[in-house]
Amino acid sequence: MNRKIAIIGGGISGVTSAIKLAKNKHNEIHLYEKRSYLLKGPPYCHLHAGGILYPEISIKDAQELLDNSLEFANYFRDCLEYRPTIVAYRSNSSYSPSELLFKCKANKINYQFRNIRVIGNVENFYAFYTKEDMIHYKIYGILPHSDDIGRKYHDSYVIHFCKLLDDINSIKYPFVSVCEPGINQEKVEEKLLNELNQYHNIKVFTNKSVTLNELNNYNTIVNASGHNIFENECQEKYEFKSSWIIKSSLIADNLPEIAIIGERETENGMIQLTPINKGVFQIHCMRKDSTIIDTYTSCRKISLSKDEIEKRGNVAIREISKLFSILILSKVKDACYGLQRIPYDSKSKRISQIKYTYKDDKQLIDIQTLKACSVISTVNKMRVV
Repeated sequence: MNRKIAIIGGGISGVTSAIKLAKNKHNEIHLYEKRSYLLKGPPYCHLHAGGILYPEISIKDAQELLDNSLEFANYFRDCLEYRPTIVAYRSNSSYSPSELLFKCKANKINYQFRNIRVIGNVENFYAFYTKEDMIHYKIYGILPHSDDIGRKYHDSYVIHFCKLLDDINSIKYPFVSVCEPGINQEKVEEKLLNELNQYHNIKVFTNKSVTLNELNNYNTIVNASGHNIFENECQEKYEFKSSWIIKSSLIADNLPEIAIIGERETENGMIQLTPINKGVFQIHCMRKDSTIIDTYTSCRKISLSKDEIEKRGNVAIREISKLFSILILSKVKDACYGLQRIPYDSKSKRISQIKYTYKDDKQLIDIQTLKACSVISTVNKMRVV
Protein backbone atom coordinates (compact mmCIF):
# COMPACT_ATOMS: atom_id res chain seq x y z
CA MET A 1 0.00 0.00 0.00
CA ASN A 2 1.31 3.45 -0.93
CA ARG A 3 1.89 5.99 1.81
CA LYS A 4 0.96 9.58 0.95
CA ILE A 5 3.44 12.08 2.37
CA ALA A 6 3.17 15.87 2.27
CA ILE A 7 6.32 17.94 2.71
CA ILE A 8 5.82 21.62 3.50
CA GLY A 9 8.75 23.78 2.43
CA GLY A 10 10.95 23.54 -0.65
CA GLY A 11 14.21 24.68 0.90
CA ILE A 12 17.25 22.47 1.42
CA SER A 13 15.52 20.47 4.20
CA GLY A 14 12.34 19.90 2.21
CA VAL A 15 14.07 18.89 -1.02
CA THR A 16 16.53 16.60 0.79
CA SER A 17 13.64 15.02 2.72
CA ALA A 18 11.74 14.38 -0.51
CA ILE A 19 14.76 12.65 -2.06
CA LYS A 20 15.31 10.55 1.05
CA LEU A 21 11.67 9.42 1.26
CA ALA A 22 11.36 8.84 -2.50
CA LYS A 23 13.91 6.03 -2.32
CA ASN A 24 11.02 3.95 -0.99
CA LYS A 25 8.92 3.43 -4.13
CA HIS A 26 5.80 2.87 -2.02
CA ASN A 27 5.92 6.50 -0.85
CA GLU A 28 3.92 9.05 -2.83
CA ILE A 29 5.39 12.46 -2.04
CA HIS A 30 3.92 15.91 -2.59
CA LEU A 31 6.29 18.81 -1.97
CA TYR A 32 4.64 22.20 -1.34
CA GLU A 33 6.54 25.49 -1.67
CA LYS A 34 4.88 28.90 -1.29
CA ARG A 35 7.42 30.61 -3.58
CA SER A 36 7.64 30.16 -7.33
CA TYR A 37 10.92 28.25 -7.04
CA LEU A 38 12.71 25.69 -4.87
CA LEU A 39 15.83 26.22 -2.77
CA LYS A 40 17.72 29.55 -3.04
CA GLY A 41 17.16 30.25 0.64
CA PRO A 42 19.37 31.97 3.23
CA PRO A 43 23.12 31.61 2.63
CA TYR A 44 25.22 28.72 3.88
CA CYS A 45 28.79 29.45 3.00
CA HIS A 46 30.90 26.92 4.91
CA LEU A 47 30.74 23.64 6.76
CA HIS A 48 30.98 24.97 10.31
CA ALA A 49 33.14 21.92 10.91
CA GLY A 50 32.59 21.27 14.59
CA GLY A 51 31.30 24.76 15.32
CA ILE A 52 34.84 26.09 15.58
CA LEU A 53 33.66 29.52 14.51
CA TYR A 54 31.46 30.01 17.57
CA PRO A 55 33.04 30.32 21.05
CA GLU A 56 29.64 29.77 22.72
CA ILE A 57 29.24 26.27 21.28
CA SER A 58 30.20 23.48 23.68
CA ILE A 59 32.80 20.84 22.86
CA LYS A 60 30.05 18.20 22.80
CA ASP A 61 27.93 20.17 20.31
CA ALA A 62 31.03 21.03 18.29
CA GLN A 63 31.86 17.36 17.85
CA GLU A 64 28.29 16.57 16.78
CA LEU A 65 28.50 19.37 14.23
CA LEU A 66 31.77 17.93 12.97
CA ASP A 67 30.07 14.57 12.40
CA ASN A 68 27.21 16.36 10.60
CA SER A 69 29.71 18.27 8.47
CA LEU A 70 31.53 15.12 7.44
CA GLU A 71 28.27 13.50 6.29
CA PHE A 72 27.37 16.63 4.35
CA ALA A 73 30.84 16.83 2.79
CA ASN A 74 30.72 13.16 1.83
CA TYR A 75 27.36 13.62 0.09
CA PHE A 76 28.30 16.89 -1.64
CA ARG A 77 31.98 16.19 -2.37
CA ASP A 78 31.91 18.02 -5.70
CA CYS A 79 30.17 21.06 -4.19
CA LEU A 80 32.89 22.08 -1.75
CA GLU A 81 35.50 24.82 -2.09
CA TYR A 82 38.61 23.23 -0.63
CA ARG A 83 40.13 26.17 1.21
CA PRO A 84 40.70 26.55 4.96
CA THR A 85 39.01 29.01 7.27
CA ILE A 86 41.03 31.35 9.44
CA VAL A 87 39.56 31.99 12.86
CA ALA A 88 40.88 34.78 15.08
CA TYR A 89 39.47 36.56 18.11
CA ARG A 90 39.25 40.34 18.21
CA SER A 91 41.76 41.85 20.59
CA ASN A 92 39.00 43.66 22.53
CA SER A 93 36.80 40.55 22.85
CA SER A 94 36.41 38.50 26.02
CA TYR A 95 37.28 35.24 24.25
CA SER A 96 40.45 33.29 24.96
CA PRO A 97 42.49 31.77 22.10
CA SER A 98 43.40 28.89 24.41
CA GLU A 99 39.76 27.75 24.24
CA LEU A 100 39.91 27.91 20.45
CA LEU A 101 43.05 25.76 20.41
CA PHE A 102 41.49 23.24 22.80
CA LYS A 103 38.42 22.94 20.56
CA CYS A 104 40.63 22.44 17.49
CA LYS A 105 42.60 19.70 19.26
CA ALA A 106 39.42 17.95 20.42
CA ASN A 107 37.92 18.05 16.94
CA LYS A 108 41.13 16.82 15.37
CA ILE A 109 41.02 13.76 17.65
CA ASN A 110 37.37 13.24 16.75
CA TYR A 111 38.19 13.52 13.04
CA GLN A 112 41.05 11.04 13.43
CA PHE A 113 38.64 8.34 14.55
CA ARG A 114 36.13 8.93 11.74
CA ASN A 115 36.20 6.87 8.56
CA ILE A 116 35.39 9.86 6.36
CA ARG A 117 38.48 11.88 5.37
CA VAL A 118 36.69 14.14 2.93
CA ILE A 119 37.91 17.47 4.35
CA GLY A 120 41.61 16.59 4.21
CA ASN A 121 44.34 14.67 6.00
CA VAL A 122 44.23 14.50 9.78
CA GLU A 123 47.68 16.10 9.96
CA ASN A 124 46.33 19.14 8.10
CA PHE A 125 43.20 19.56 10.20
CA TYR A 126 44.45 22.82 11.71
CA ALA A 127 47.55 24.92 12.24
CA PHE A 128 48.04 27.76 14.69
CA TYR A 129 50.02 30.96 14.22
CA THR A 130 51.63 33.22 16.81
CA LYS A 131 52.23 36.95 16.91
CA GLU A 132 55.87 36.24 16.19
CA ASP A 133 54.82 34.51 12.96
CA MET A 134 52.83 37.59 11.97
CA ILE A 135 55.71 39.97 12.79
CA HIS A 136 58.10 37.80 10.78
CA TYR A 137 55.81 38.00 7.76
CA LYS A 138 55.40 41.77 8.05
CA ILE A 139 59.19 42.21 8.12
CA TYR A 140 60.35 39.61 5.59
CA GLY A 141 57.27 38.91 3.48
CA ILE A 142 57.31 35.18 4.31
CA LEU A 143 56.25 33.05 7.23
CA PRO A 144 59.02 31.50 9.34
CA HIS A 145 59.93 27.87 8.77
CA SER A 146 58.03 25.35 10.87
CA ASP A 147 58.34 21.59 11.30
CA ASP A 148 54.57 21.36 11.76
CA ILE A 149 53.29 19.16 8.90
CA GLY A 150 49.95 20.95 8.87
CA ARG A 151 51.59 24.31 8.24
CA LYS A 152 52.76 23.22 4.78
CA TYR A 153 49.13 23.19 3.65
CA HIS A 154 47.90 26.22 5.55
CA ASP A 155 50.84 28.60 4.97
CA SER A 156 49.94 29.26 1.33
CA TYR A 157 46.57 30.63 2.45
CA VAL A 158 47.64 32.26 5.70
CA ILE A 159 50.20 34.50 3.97
CA HIS A 160 47.34 36.29 2.21
CA PHE A 161 45.62 36.89 5.53
CA CYS A 162 48.88 38.23 6.99
CA LYS A 163 49.25 40.54 4.02
CA LEU A 164 45.69 41.86 4.29
CA LEU A 165 45.57 42.49 8.04
CA ASP A 166 46.64 46.09 8.61
CA ASP A 167 47.03 46.18 12.39
CA ILE A 168 48.54 43.03 13.87
CA ASN A 169 47.33 44.14 17.30
CA SER A 170 43.68 44.01 16.22
CA ILE A 171 43.49 40.26 16.95
CA LYS A 172 44.52 37.91 19.74
CA TYR A 173 47.16 35.22 19.31
CA PRO A 174 47.48 32.50 18.41
CA PHE A 175 44.94 32.41 15.60
CA VAL A 176 44.14 29.21 13.70
CA SER A 177 43.67 28.06 10.15
CA VAL A 178 41.35 25.05 10.10
CA CYS A 179 40.18 22.64 7.38
CA GLU A 180 36.66 23.99 7.13
CA PRO A 181 35.89 24.04 3.38
CA GLY A 182 33.48 26.45 1.81
CA ILE A 183 30.15 25.28 0.39
CA ASN A 184 29.27 26.25 -3.16
CA GLN A 185 25.55 26.80 -2.58
CA GLU A 186 24.78 26.98 -6.31
CA LYS A 187 26.34 23.56 -6.91
CA VAL A 188 24.57 22.03 -3.91
CA GLU A 189 21.20 23.25 -5.14
CA GLU A 190 21.90 22.11 -8.71
CA LYS A 191 22.77 18.63 -7.44
CA LEU A 192 19.60 18.42 -5.34
CA LEU A 193 17.35 19.57 -8.18
CA ASN A 194 18.89 17.02 -10.55
CA GLU A 195 18.30 14.26 -8.00
CA LEU A 196 14.76 15.44 -7.32
CA ASN A 197 13.87 15.20 -11.00
CA GLN A 198 14.94 11.54 -11.13
CA TYR A 199 12.07 10.36 -8.91
CA HIS A 200 8.65 9.82 -10.46
CA ASN A 201 7.00 9.46 -7.04
CA ILE A 202 7.69 13.12 -6.17
CA LYS A 203 5.29 15.83 -7.29
CA VAL A 204 6.23 19.46 -6.71
CA PHE A 205 3.71 22.26 -6.15
CA THR A 206 5.16 25.79 -6.24
CA ASN A 207 3.27 29.00 -5.51
CA LYS A 208 1.25 26.88 -3.11
CA SER A 209 0.72 27.69 0.56
CA VAL A 210 -1.13 24.96 2.45
CA THR A 211 -2.65 24.61 5.90
CA LEU A 212 -2.85 21.44 7.96
CA ASN A 213 -6.61 21.28 7.34
CA GLU A 214 -5.92 20.99 3.61
CA LEU A 215 -3.73 17.90 4.13
CA ASN A 216 -6.30 15.50 5.55
CA ASN A 217 -5.70 12.87 2.87
CA TYR A 218 -2.02 12.37 3.78
CA ASN A 219 -0.64 9.72 6.15
CA THR A 220 2.45 11.73 7.04
CA ILE A 221 3.12 15.47 7.08
CA VAL A 222 6.72 16.69 7.17
CA ASN A 223 7.34 20.26 8.27
CA ALA A 224 10.47 21.53 6.51
CA SER A 225 9.23 25.11 6.29
CA GLY A 226 11.61 26.55 8.86
CA HIS A 227 8.83 27.66 11.19
CA ASN A 228 6.57 26.10 13.79
CA ILE A 229 3.46 25.18 11.78
CA PHE A 230 2.45 22.41 14.19
CA GLU A 231 2.25 24.96 17.03
CA ASN A 232 3.57 22.52 19.58
CA GLU A 233 5.29 23.38 22.85
CA CYS A 234 6.41 26.95 23.51
CA GLN A 235 6.29 29.82 21.05
CA GLU A 236 9.47 30.06 19.03
CA LYS A 237 11.42 33.02 17.74
CA TYR A 238 12.85 33.80 14.31
CA GLU A 239 15.95 35.82 13.55
CA PHE A 240 16.12 37.80 10.33
CA LYS A 241 19.70 37.90 9.05
CA SER A 242 21.50 38.79 5.86
CA SER A 243 24.93 38.56 4.31
CA TRP A 244 26.19 41.11 1.83
CA ILE A 245 27.68 40.37 -1.57
CA ILE A 246 30.49 42.76 -2.44
CA LYS A 247 32.82 43.17 -5.39
CA SER A 248 36.54 43.88 -5.12
CA SER A 249 39.18 43.02 -7.71
CA LEU A 250 42.15 43.77 -5.45
CA ILE A 251 42.35 40.51 -3.45
CA ALA A 252 44.23 37.31 -4.34
CA ASP A 253 42.24 34.43 -5.80
CA ASN A 254 43.30 31.82 -3.23
CA LEU A 255 42.17 33.79 -0.20
CA PRO A 256 40.88 31.61 2.64
CA GLU A 257 37.64 32.28 4.41
CA ILE A 258 38.30 34.65 7.32
CA ALA A 259 36.32 35.05 10.55
CA ILE A 260 37.38 37.67 13.09
CA ILE A 261 35.21 36.99 16.12
CA GLY A 262 33.88 39.30 18.80
CA GLU A 263 30.76 39.46 20.94
CA ARG A 264 27.60 38.94 18.90
CA GLU A 265 25.20 41.88 18.40
CA THR A 266 27.74 44.42 19.66
CA GLU A 267 29.87 46.95 17.78
CA ASN A 268 32.64 44.35 17.85
CA GLY A 269 30.57 41.45 16.49
CA MET A 270 32.08 38.89 14.15
CA ILE A 271 33.28 39.99 10.74
CA GLN A 272 33.45 37.18 8.20
CA LEU A 273 34.77 37.31 4.64
CA THR A 274 33.92 34.45 2.27
CA PRO A 275 35.28 34.18 -1.29
CA ILE A 276 32.48 33.40 -3.77
CA ASN A 277 33.90 33.94 -7.25
CA LYS A 278 36.83 35.89 -8.64
CA GLY A 279 36.55 39.37 -7.15
CA VAL A 280 33.21 38.56 -5.46
CA PHE A 281 32.88 38.04 -1.71
CA GLN A 282 30.25 37.55 0.95
CA ILE A 283 30.42 39.48 4.23
CA HIS A 284 28.71 38.79 7.53
CA CYS A 285 28.90 41.67 10.00
CA MET A 286 27.23 40.44 13.17
CA ARG A 287 25.94 43.81 14.35
CA LYS A 288 22.34 44.96 14.68
CA ASP A 289 22.89 47.67 12.07
CA SER A 290 24.19 45.19 9.51
CA THR A 291 23.73 41.39 9.32
CA ILE A 292 21.50 40.90 12.39
CA ILE A 293 18.38 42.74 11.36
CA ASP A 294 15.62 41.78 13.80
CA THR A 295 14.02 39.03 15.90
CA TYR A 296 10.36 38.07 15.52
CA THR A 297 7.97 35.91 17.50
CA SER A 298 6.20 34.66 14.37
CA CYS A 299 7.26 33.65 10.88
CA ARG A 300 6.50 36.23 8.21
CA LYS A 301 7.43 37.20 4.69
CA ILE A 302 10.19 39.79 4.84
CA SER A 303 12.27 41.47 2.18
CA LEU A 304 14.92 44.17 2.05
CA SER A 305 14.69 47.30 -0.04
CA LYS A 306 17.53 48.31 -2.31
CA ASP A 307 18.28 51.26 -0.02
CA GLU A 308 18.39 48.98 3.05
CA ILE A 309 20.75 46.57 1.32
CA GLU A 310 23.01 49.47 0.36
CA LYS A 311 22.93 50.98 3.84
CA ARG A 312 23.53 47.79 5.82
CA GLY A 313 26.01 46.43 3.30
CA ASN A 314 28.06 49.62 3.55
CA VAL A 315 28.21 49.19 7.34
CA ALA A 316 29.77 45.76 6.71
CA ILE A 317 32.27 47.23 4.24
CA ARG A 318 33.16 50.01 6.68
CA GLU A 319 33.72 47.57 9.54
CA ILE A 320 35.74 45.00 7.58
CA SER A 321 37.85 47.83 6.14
CA LYS A 322 39.00 48.65 9.67
CA LEU A 323 40.77 45.30 9.56
CA PHE A 324 41.53 45.05 5.84
CA SER A 325 41.74 48.56 4.38
CA ILE A 326 42.09 47.19 0.83
CA LEU A 327 38.32 46.60 0.91
CA ILE A 328 37.37 50.24 1.53
CA LEU A 329 36.46 50.83 -2.13
CA SER A 330 34.32 47.69 -2.41
CA LYS A 331 30.77 48.02 -3.70
CA VAL A 332 27.63 46.31 -2.43
CA LYS A 333 26.21 44.17 -5.23
CA ASP A 334 23.47 42.11 -3.56
CA ALA A 335 22.23 40.42 -0.38
CA CYS A 336 21.34 36.89 0.75
CA TYR A 337 18.77 37.00 3.54
CA GLY A 338 16.07 35.07 5.32
CA LEU A 339 14.55 34.03 8.63
CA GLN A 340 16.31 31.49 10.84
CA ARG A 341 14.27 29.48 13.32
CA ILE A 342 15.38 29.64 16.97
CA PRO A 343 13.65 26.58 18.46
CA TYR A 344 15.76 26.46 21.61
CA ASP A 345 15.23 30.13 22.47
CA SER A 346 19.02 30.42 22.18
CA LYS A 347 20.82 32.02 19.26
CA SER A 348 24.03 30.18 20.12
CA LYS A 349 22.54 26.68 19.64
CA ARG A 350 23.29 25.05 16.30
CA ILE A 351 22.28 21.41 16.80
CA SER A 352 19.48 20.25 14.50
CA GLN A 353 16.77 17.80 15.50
CA ILE A 354 13.57 16.01 14.47
CA LYS A 355 10.40 15.90 16.56
CA TYR A 356 7.55 13.43 16.08
CA THR A 357 3.93 13.87 17.09
CA TYR A 358 0.65 12.22 16.09
CA LYS A 359 -2.74 13.78 15.42
CA ASP A 360 -5.88 12.13 14.03
CA ASP A 361 -3.88 9.05 12.97
CA LYS A 362 -1.40 11.22 11.08
CA GLN A 363 2.32 11.27 11.73
CA LEU A 364 3.65 14.83 12.05
CA ILE A 365 7.40 15.21 11.56
CA ASP A 366 9.01 18.53 12.46
CA ILE A 367 12.50 18.95 10.95
CA GLN A 368 14.54 21.65 12.66
CA THR A 369 17.66 22.12 10.53
CA LEU A 370 19.59 24.98 12.08
CA LYS A 371 22.71 24.69 9.90
CA ALA A 372 22.87 23.50 6.30
CA CYS A 373 25.80 21.21 7.14
CA SER A 374 23.44 19.15 9.36
CA VAL A 375 20.78 18.47 6.72
CA ILE A 376 22.03 15.05 5.58
CA SER A 377 22.50 13.75 9.14
CA THR A 378 19.11 15.09 10.21
CA VAL A 379 17.12 13.80 7.25
CA ASN A 380 18.82 10.37 7.47
CA LYS A 381 17.38 10.04 10.99
CA MET A 382 13.83 10.55 9.74
CA ARG A 383 11.55 7.57 10.30
CA VAL A 384 8.15 7.30 8.64
CA VAL A 385 5.73 4.80 10.22
